[in-house]
Amino acid sequence: MPDPERWLPKRERSSYRKTKKEKRSGISRGNQGSATGSGKEGARTTTNLVESTAEEKAARKAAEEKVAAQEKAAQAAQAAAKAKKKGKK
Repeated sequence: MPDPERWLPKRERSSYRKTKKEKRSGISRGNQGSATGSGKEGARTTTNLVESTAEEKAARKAAEEKVAAQEKAAQAAQAAAKAKKKGKK
């Protein structure tokens, strides 16, 4: 009967023994980001995000709209100044 591990890479077979050079090199095999230092399985990550209230969301949106309106007014004033300067030449 053929060896069932024949399709596995040589270094993943149960009968494979690493050489001294391979043992010294440490973890250098596998895809980038593969299970190196992955910590405990099921560990939860924490974030510093806080749920905003409706009032805070409304205040933030109003502030963003105010800034956008000021930028739009500044662009309009700049365009008017350009047009006025162009008309004098």
